[in-house]
Amino acid sequence: MKIAFFGTADFGISALKAILNSHHEISAIITNPPKPAGRGLHLRKSPINIFAEEQRIAPIFTPESIKDEKFIEELKKIEADLFVVVAFSILPKVVFSIPKYGTYNIHAALLPAFRGPAPIQRAIESGAKTTGVSVFRIDMGVDTGDIVLQKECEIQSDDDTPSLYEKLSVLGATALMAALEKIENGEVEYKSQDKTKATKAPLLKKEEAIINWQESAVQIANKIRAFKPFPSSYTTLSDEQIIIEKASAQNIETRRSRLDTNNTDGKIGEIIEITKNEICVQTGDGVLVITELKPAGKRAMSARDFINGKQIKEGIILK
Repeated sequence: MKIAFFGTADFGISALKAILNSHHEISAIITNPPKPAGRGLHLRKSPINIFAEEQRIAPIFTPESIKDEKFIEELKKIEADLFVVVAFSILPKVVFSIPKYGTYNIHAALLPAFRGPAPIQRAIESGAKTTGVSVFRIDMGVDTGDIVLQKECEIQSDDDTPSLYEKLSVLGATALMAALEKIENGEVEYKSQDKTKATKAPLLKKEEAIINWQESAVQIANKIRAFKPFPSSYTTLSDEQIIIEKASAQNIETRRSRLDTNNTDGKIGEIIEITKNEICVQTGDGVLVITELKPAGKRAMSARDFINGKQIKEGIILK
C-alpha cells in the first residue's frame, strides 16, 4: 500500500523504519516545520524530518497549518491508500478522511486508558504495572477511534519515561505492521472503545516538577520516574534547586530492618538518614531513598558523590 506518514518526534522512527523495510511504500512525509531551539534559537528540523532526509524520502511536507487548503490539495494528489499518524497533532476530518483505507494512529497506551498527549508519563506516574500500544482508526474524537489491535508491555520498577518510551516505540512498530497486514487483507475486526473505562493523560506542566513531601514515598518515586527528563522532579536544599534523578520508596518497617537508625519519626521533608550511598527523606507516608541527583547547573551524580562534595547533614528540611 501507498502510505503517507504523519509524525514529528523520534518515537515514530521505529514505525517509519518498519514500513521502509516492508513491501509498502512511503509516498509522503508530513511533519512539523523547523522551530527555534537551543541558546542561539537556530531553526531545528524535527527528528522525523531529519530521518526522512537521510533516507531520501520525498516529498516532505512541513505545513504551518494542517488545515491549509493548498496543503490538503497536495495531499490528495499523492493518492495514498492509507495515512499513518505517530506523535503528531490532531488531524481534522477533511484530512483524515482522504485515504480510501482510512487513517491510523499508534498510541502509547492500552486504550481507552490514558487518552491524551502524555500516556507514557501518566502511566508511570499512576503506578501502573502494565501498559502497551494501540493501533486505532482515527475519528473525530481524541484517541477515541475503533481499535485494530493492541500489544501489552510490562512497566518495570526501574522504568522511567526514556526507557519505556524506547520500548513502546519498538512495540508500536511491530503492532503497526501487524495492523497493516490485517487492513491490506481485509481481516480487520474493529473493536470499539468502552468510554466508561477511559482515563486521561494530559500534558505535563512545569509546576508538577516541585516535589510535595506531603505525598507518599511511592507517589513521589513514581513522579520522579515519570517526569524524567521533563519537567524533572526537584526540591530545594539550602536555597539550591536539586533535581532528583533516581529514588525508591521504603516503608517504615523495611527501613527499620535495613538501616542503623531509630529515627523513624522525622518531620515531613526531613533528611532522616545519610548513608554511604543514599539520602533518606521522610515523606507523608514512608521514606524516599535518593540514589542519584542533579544540582542546578551541574551534571547528574550519585548520592555518594553528592554527599562527599557537599556539606549536608541529617535534620535538614527539604522544601
